[in-house]
Amino acid sequence: MTTNLLLGSRSARRRRSTLRPNSSTIPSIFTELEARVNRFRRADPLPKQMQGHWVGVDDPASELIVDGGEIICFGTIVNYDHKEVVQKDGALTVSLGIDDDSKLDAFQRANITGLVLTPEGQFHAYNVKFALQFVRPVS
Repeated sequence: MTTNLLLGSRSARRRRSTLRPNSSTIPSIFTELEARVNRFRRADPLPKQMQGHWVGVDDPASELIVDGGEIICFGTIVNYDHKEVVQKDGALTVSLGIDDDSKLDAFQRANITGLVLTPEGQFHAYNVKFALQFVRPVS
């Protein structure tokens, strides 16, 4: 009798139907999983396509060096805690972040916060105040 009440009641059928994924929950689940899977700590290397020495297109004195997980921009080491790597529509994007949300605003103004390698092969670094395109130096 108890089993029939639990499984056969309208409220039990309603509860079971709410557990089924629907079209509105599936995209959010995949987006959440994608963000977790592509999140790495600072010690993990950045994508190999971004590794190496780069100079500014408009200002060759502006240098960007990517060495493993370390980033040096304009002669200063970028102090970040984690990175999110996303490849979408042919572009490779790395977003840099810190773990302490109370320092996020200062971090975003003082450091580069992202790197993008476009499908056309252009490499850009940016933060909330600027964006700059980099190229490999001519030997």
